[in-house]
Amino acid sequence: MLLRRAPTAASSMPKKPFVAIEPKGPAVYFPKYTVTLLLSAPHHRKNQASFRVPSHITKFDLYQYLTKIYGLNILKISTYNFIPKYYKENGVDTRTRAWKKAIVDLDHEFEFPSMPSSKPSLKEDESKNKNAEKEEKQGQSFIQQEKKLTKKDLIQRPHRPAFKLRKRRGLRSLLAAMQTAKIRKIPRKRSKSKYATKPLVQQPPSIAIPSSKLKRSLTKKIKRKDRRMMPRIIVDSIRDVPKEHF
Repeated sequence: MLLRRAPTAASSMPKKPFVAIEPKGPAVYFPKYTVTLLLSAPHHRKNQASFRVPSHITKFDLYQYLTKIYGLNILKISTYNFIPKYYKENGVDTRTRAWKKAIVDLDHEFEFPSMPSSKPSLKEDESKNKNAEKEEKQGQSFIQQEKKLTKKDLIQRPHRPAFKLRKRRGLRSLLAAMQTAKIRKIPRKRSKSKYATKPLVQQPPSIAIPSSKLKRSLTKKIKRKDRRMMPRIIVDSIRDVPKEHF
């Protein structure tokens, strides 16, 4: 068996000498942070410019950045730190980012650059006007329909239980309302269908008896459960009731 040697550092290097290509101009190193120019406040002087800078940047970093890249003559730099605010979002503690505002005093008057004016085309204006007209017509028709609705129409809306969420009654009340709405709809559907079943047991008709003949002959105490099962007939005795009712 032939054994091969592991490649050494000298053998892995290229044989030809590596020639570095020199840049034609001076090397430029881009920073990893961003500096944004802000609109100057009315109480600022004419030679002052305000910037938004990350919180980890110092005055010396900003001074070197503006002097060496933009060639500005700076007289003074003052910074203001903005502390982040803590708040809860969906039960989680969160906070805003901390940032720093730098006000730079220059040796000349500073004018904020004018923003480029981009005028929209005629087609865009026409499409926006048409959409606005459609939205107005739809809104007016919706308002007229709502005015014509009665109380029955409002009660029979399918999305009525969802309005209870606005009153903050909770999810249980919403589920209970939805369940009652289902129960009310079921007997109506069964009565209209072909296969609607009739009640198996028909209750006997009640008998009207004058108050003079009524007597409390039943001495035994009947429980509430048994009382519900009895027919709704009030008589002195069973003999007075005709046999047709049994």
